[in-house]
Amino acid sequence: MKFISYKYTYGLNNPYVNIGDYVQTLAVQNALSRIGYNNIDYHYHDRDGLYYFSRKDDQYICIMQGWFSETRTWVPSESITPIYVGTHFNHSTRNFIASCPKLRDHLSGHVIGARDPSTAAFLKNQGLNSYFSRCLTLTFPKRESVPSVGKCFIVDVPEYFMPYIPHSIRKDAQIIQQREVGRGTSDQYHQDKYFSAAQDFLERYKTEATLVITSALHCALPCIAMGIPTILISADKYNPDFQQRLDVVADIIPIYGLYDLREGAVNWAPIAPDIEDLKEMMLENLRLMLDKACGRTTDEQRIQALRQKISAPRNVFVLKEPPKLKHRAFLLRMLIARAFFYFGRKIHG
Repeated sequence: MKFISYKYTYGLNNPYVNIGDYVQTLAVQNALSRIGYNNIDYHYHDRDGLYYFSRKDDQYICIMQGWFSETRTWVPSESITPIYVGTHFNHSTRNFIASCPKLRDHLSGHVIGARDPSTAAFLKNQGLNSYFSRCLTLTFPKRESVPSVGKCFIVDVPEYFMPYIPHSIRKDAQIIQQREVGRGTSDQYHQDKYFSAAQDFLERYKTEATLVITSALHCALPCIAMGIPTILISADKYNPDFQQRLDVVADIIPIYGLYDLREGAVNWAPIAPDIEDLKEMMLENLRLMLDKACGRTTDEQRIQALRQKISAPRNVFVLKEPPKLKHRAFLLRMLIARAFFYFGRKIHG
C-alpha cells in the first residue's frame, strides 16, 4: 500500500514557513503508525498540487487532513484514493465547491470527515455526506511523565496580548514563533529542515512544558493530546469566519479573546483535559476508513456509532462576551491595536 504525505512549497514571495503544517503531516504519519501502518515509504507531494500527481500503474492513498484554500489544484487526481478526514475548506474553496458541479460529483463519492463543524455543515448543505471528524493532531500519544521543573511556552501570541499575561508567568517563559519561521531564499524546497523543526518543537513541548499559551491551533491541539495544560488565545475570536477554524477544540478547552484577557476571565492554571477515549475513537475511525477504501469488509453500524461519539460535544465553556452596544467599538480598538503592531513590525523587520 502506497501513501502520499504532504509537503508544502508556499509562494515564491512568502518569506515564512508555517511549522504547524508540518505538525499536521507528522500527525497523520503518527496516526497511521498507531493503527498498524508501519514502515511506509511515503511519497511526498505538495498539498496544494494533488491535481498534478500522476502515476499510470500505481494507486496512492492520501489522507486529506489539512486546510484547503487559495488554489484549485488541491483536488486529488485519478491516481489518488483520497481519505477525507480532518478536512477544512475555507470560504473561497467553499464557493468553488458550490459553483463546480464536477467537484461536487467527486466529493459525493466520499464521506467527508470535516475538521470543524462549520465545514461539515457547509458540505451537508451542499447535499454531501459529511460529519465532524476533528483533527488528527489530537491523536498524538500522551506523554509518559510531567517535567518536575518545567517551563511555560508562549507560542505565536501577538505582542499586544502580552501585557495581559501575568508577569509571574511571562517573566521566565520561552517565547516561540511556530507559524512564521523564516526560510531564507535558498531553503524553498528544503523540506527536511521544516519537518525536523516540527519534531523539535513537539519534543520540547512534550519534555519541558508545564504550560503552553498559544494562538496557534497546531500548537494547541498536539499539546492537548500530549497532556499539557494549554491556554488557547485567539486574536480573531470575535471574527466568525476565523473562529470556525478553532471550533475543532471549542468543546475541549476554552478559547479566549482579547476581551477575556482584559476582563480577567482567563484561567491561568488550567488542567490538561483527558481525551484518551476520543483519540481511540478517532484512530479506529481512520482504520475503518482505510479498510473500506481497500475493499475490506467493515461494520457500518460501528462506523456510524463512532462518528456520533467523535462529533458529540464534550464540555461547554461559557465566557463573557463584549457588551453588544460596545461590540463594534471594541472590535475597532482591537483592529487598530493589531495594525500598530504589524505596521511597527514591518518597519523594524
